[in-house]
Amino acid sequence: MLPPKLLRAAKARAAERGETLKTLLTRALENELGRPGTGLPAPWPLVRSASRQKKRLTNADLEDTLAADDLDRLTQRR
Repeated sequence: MLPPKLLRAAKARAAERGETLKTLLTRALENELGRPGTGLPAPWPLVRSASRQKKRLTNADLEDTLAADDLDRLTQRR
């Protein structure tokens, strides 16, 4: 059981990404707990910069990058 507000937000995010709630929650848990069977934490996404300078990313920046990556993957499958 999830709090109703959190469940609505999760359903909305899954719909925005065109994925099921199960897929969204599975990825969220894997990111929090690590990939099953490896004993290692989930890898952080690598974001490259053209300037090769370090850039401080906010959670919103990272979320935007991941959403764009998801969209790229979806359009490549079609």
